[in-house]
Amino acid sequence: MVYPVSEGFLHAITTPHRVRVQASLIRAGATVINELPIIDGNITVDSNAFVRRSLSLTLPPEIPTSTYTSGRTDQVILTTGDEIRVKWGLVFYDETTEWVPVGTFRVDTVPYSATLDSAVTIRGVDRCADIVDDDFPQPRTFEAGSTTALIAQLIQETLPTASVYNRTTVRDERVPTLQYDGSRADLIQNLATSIGAVVHCDGFGDFIIRDAPTLDDEAAMILRTGDGGVIVSADTDYTRDGVFNRVVVRGESPAGDFSPVQGTITDDDENSPTQFGDRLDGYYGKITKFFTFPNITSILQAQTVGKALLAKYVGLSAAMRVSSIPLPHLEAGDSIIVVPDDAPAGVSARKHIVDSYTLPLLAGGDFTMATRDVRETFKEAEWEDLGEWA
Repeated sequence: MVYPVSEGFLHAITTPHRVRVQASLIRAGATVINELPIIDGNITVDSNAFVRRSLSLTLPPEIPTSTYTSGRTDQVILTTGDEIRVKWGLVFYDETTEWVPVGTFRVDTVPYSATLDSAVTIRGVDRCADIVDDDFPQPRTFEAGSTTALIAQLIQETLPTASVYNRTTVRDERVPTLQYDGSRADLIQNLATSIGAVVHCDGFGDFIIRDAPTLDDEAAMILRTGDGGVIVSADTDYTRDGVFNRVVVRGESPAGDFSPVQGTITDDDENSPTQFGDRLDGYYGKITKFFTFPNITSILQAQTVGKALLAKYVGLSAAMRVSSIPLPHLEAGDSIIVVPDDAPAGVSARKHIVDSYTLPLLAGGDFTMATRDVRETFKEAEWEDLGEWA
């Protein structure tokens, strides 16, 4: 979900503006260094990965540790538990700054410059990486209970002080008694998928349980090309690889706790480029993908999950690479509307789902997004009603 920013932020970001980025060193929850001296860097956010945020941060080989002292970067920043918290700020004309939190990262790699004459690039990942590391050492049995409560429990078994927020509007479901062995992260993702949700770390480093993106989500932003727009360039690849326009979700309990159920969701939107139907009659075709979950117990639950899963596969037929003005408040998985600037009469604006983006940490860097075209949204005549972002 897009991070809430002010109307002033939205206006200023489309005009010439100044940027300030702050990276702080955090150790055991306390700030050790408030502002690291950034030379270069970027943050990648990928909605298709459980560990969705990653950091590449270039620093000098020595960094200040106080007013009068400095230390070798690899001795000041440690891989034994340190984190780097990053904020992206837009500076207004009155010199005030509106900040957007863009990630809290576990330090994974700190290079060593033996001659102290070359910059070092630190790499980090969000706190979901700790969940990936913490596999179950032996089979576990989980008793019936709330899906979201079990997800929170599994996260806080690994990181007891982590904050977990349930922001779903989908219906929570009872988890049938199940036994699980192996990956903690896989179990969390399977549980979330079974109720039509996703789990990820946000810009603060908190764990969020939220509704999975669907084709019906309201657009977070409206972006346009050409003069006055925020899009610098946009290129599209067309393919049929990996595209499905019907999803069948089945619930089958290995223990026989409930009767098998099934839900089917089809891309039947006439404005979708992948509308289900006879290809020889002008439709995209009939391509079905099947999923089975041991904890889906009702047709309604299966349909909710199918709706979220369908959104992952339609639109792959038209994948777009977009370069634009940096949009740090965007979240991977958000929907955007792309409005052509000089389109001929009758050409439609298109709705896209943002799969991933890379945010530069220096002014002037390239902000790139990978998106999927999922449907036509409105005709040219309606563009004038879209407000400032159009």
